[in-house]
Amino acid sequence: LQIDQVLCIPGSSVAKPNATPTVAPTASTCSSRYVVVSGDTCTTIGTKFGISATAIIAANPTTINIGCTNLQIGKNICIPGAPAPQPVAIPTSGAVVFPVVGWFEETSFGGTFSSPIGTPGANMASTFSGYTDLTQNIGTLKLLSTSFTGAKYITLGGGGCTVAGACSWDQTAIANLQANILNNRIPSIYTGIGFDIEEASVSGLLPNFKSLFQAAKSKGYLVFVTVSGNAPYGVPDKCPLMTGILADTNVDFHVPQLYGGPCPSNPSTEDCLIGGANECGWDMWKSARSPIVPVIYKKLYKDNGELDQWAASLGITLKGYMVWTPL
Repeated sequence: LQIDQVLCIPGSSVAKPNATPTVAPTASTCSSRYVVVSGDTCTTIGTKFGISATAIIAANPTTINIGCTNLQIGKNICIPGAPAPQPVAIPTSGAVVFPVVGWFEETSFGGTFSSPIGTPGANMASTFSGYTDLTQNIGTLKLLSTSFTGAKYITLGGGGCTVAGACSWDQTAIANLQANILNNRIPSIYTGIGFDIEEASVSGLLPNFKSLFQAAKSKGYLVFVTVSGNAPYGVPDKCPLMTGILADTNVDFHVPQLYGGPCPSNPSTEDCLIGGANECGWDMWKSARSPIVPVIYKKLYKDNGELDQWAASLGITLKGYMVWTPL
């Protein structure tokens, strides 16, 4: 008699070892799909979506082995639903720390910063990839350094995507994102959400955005809205939309994007603050219900007084600043 030898038992069927059938993940078990890119591991993918590497492996039994050593670039994998993650604890007051000093961590820039050079004392930072779709956004963004202890935001939207329409807002994009927020799909490392409103294929989205901001606040997130200059550059009804957003009390602060360019006295440099797009005028910003925190290309514009001079010339009061990376 040998161990593991199969015996015939008269009057009965041949005994078979017990086995648990493998069940392939279905649409109901996958909260989203993700395409593997260079440098990915099950751990880094899991971190992006706020779930464990083990959960990634378990959800893809036919494509990922137990050690996640066969992950293939370009492979479309299942991202399972996270077990109802809760947002990271934020101050009981739910308040932003002013003055804001922070930066955008852009996907297109190399390196990961705990605090960019020239931005000492930063108390917030936000990822930035341009996508309105949460899954695409998470899949392409750079993670903020774990050594940074300030408030961490994820920015949705922004324009400039390589996938047509993936950065544009419409009723469907807003509704999908709102559902993801209410269903706790925002990775738990983020305490705030930034909405970069630049491109939209339709008019009349103010009620949709107001509902989106309210949903984010109902889940305990801090909220900011950022636009190019004083209004979105690619929205049909940009001026009335911006007027309504500036009056919304569910937005904690507003981030107009200001730019640098050649100085009149020295066109060979880009060391002068040019400001942002001026399609709707800055008068409506004077009555904004929430503080204004511009993002500037270089901290130089803050240090040399150009930012404050710009604000004073328009009669706008600032409550901090952000910078793009790297400086």
